[in-house]
Parts: sequence; structure tokens; C-alpha cells
Amino acid sequence: MNNEFVTHCNEADAPFSQAEKALTSSVADSSYLSGVGGTPRPVGYGENSWLSTIIVAMLVIIALNFSSCRQLFKNFRQNILGMRQRANAFDNRTANETRTLFIIIALLCLSEGILMFSAAVSSGIVRENTGALSMTMLMASCALCFYLWQLAVYGAIGYAFADRDATHQWLTGFNASQVLLSFLLIIPALLSLFYTGLTNVMLILAVGCYILTRLLFICKGFRIFYTNFGSLLYFILYLCALEIIPLLILRRISLSVLRYLEFTA
Repeated sequence: MNNEFVTHCNEADAPFSQAEKALTSSVADSSYLSGVGGTPRPVGYGENSWLSTIIVAMLVIIALNFSSCRQLFKNFRQNILGMRQRANAFDNRTANETRTLFIIIALLCLSEGILMFSAAVSSGIVRENTGALSMTMLMASCALCFYLWQLAVYGAIGYAFADRDATHQWLTGFNASQVLLSFLLIIPALLSLFYTGLTNVMLILAVGCYILTRLLFICKGFRIFYTNFGSLLYFILYLCALEIIPLLILRRISLSVLRYLEFTA
């Protein structure tokens, strides 16, 4: 064959369909290499290592004192709902039970601090990244002061209006209600801590748990102090003075402190 009649085709001479041309132009455009911008995953302030460490440490301590917890719950139903006409000689609490009670109350205050801070973040009062650990511990300290204040006030009321045994049963019922509340609030507190999208639901659940335990405690107080129709008026005054107004005051103080810390941060 004569070489002068031989021709060669290159890639540019090849025919292209419309689809191939569109594909070629898209490949030539290098913008696809940058990808599509992703949506940031919401990260809760539970990523704070110190706060997580405190929670885990308290749970581990409670697990190590499981035998004391079991003894603490042995007469739990009687303490939170029952009434005795006479003192029980076997009611003396051991040092281990007292230590376990203190740890459970500390866990309750920490859970309440987490929930209060979560409520403040959810309502837009403070930003999530503004001193999460310090603000949570401050709210937990407020919850602890509120618990100690309740113990002192309930003891004074019992001393003024009831005998020693009735006062002891009332304070025992209060501590039993707080132990129950501590174990009920730990799950909502952890979920609102690590899954911020569930905060509003967990706050509603926490409020329901708080109301439940307060109703149980109020029912026991009513059984202790109600003697006739006239005492009902004093009991209503007690509900307003110790179960409603202090919560409103605590809420106002907590919001003021959070706003101040947010402003100074």
C-alpha cells in the first residue's frame, strides 16, 4: 500500500455525541474536586472532659458503695410513704449509709446544675461555649445550697409543730424523695448533656420527675401534720412558703447569675 494515501486520526478528530461533550466539559471544570460543603454536627458541651470525668467518677463511687445503696433502699418505701406511730430502734444510719447518701445528693445537685444550664442554653440566655463547666458547677452549688436550706427549714418547722419522732420521719421522707429524684434525673441530665437536640424533651421529663417526688413528699408531710380542719390552713401556707416561692426565688437568682456571667465572659 502506498504510504501517501495513509492518514492517521487523533483524539480531536473523533466524533462526539452531545452527552459526551457535556461529560467532557464537566470533567474539564475542576470545581467538583472541592466537594459539597457539609452540615456541622451539633456537639454538646458534654465534650468537656472535666465535666464528663466528674459524672463518671461519681457513678463509679456509687457503684463501689452498692452494698450501702442496697441498705439505703431497704426501707425506702416506708421512708417515703409510710408512717410509724413509734420510733424504730433500728433506724440508726451507719456511717457508710450517710456517706452514700451524701454522694447521691451530690449527684442530684450535679444533675440539676446540668439541667439548669441546659435550660439556659436552650432559651438563649447564655451561649453553649461560655464556661460550660464553671456555670454548671455554679448551678450545682445553688442546688446544694437549696437542699441544705430545705433541710434546715424542715427541721425548724418540725421542731415547732411536731414531736421529735415525727420530725425525724419527715426529714427521712425528704431525703428519700431526693434519692429517688437523683436516680430519676441522671438519665435526662446525661441526654441533655451529650445530645443537645433532646434538651427540651429532657427538661419536660425532668420537671415531671421533680413534681412527682415533691407530691410524694407533700403527701407524707400532710399525713404527719394534718390533725383537724384548722391545720389545713397552716398546711396551705406551708405549701406557698416552702414549695412554691423558694423555687421562684431560686429561678430568679440563677437567671441573674447566668446573665451576669454571660455579660462578663
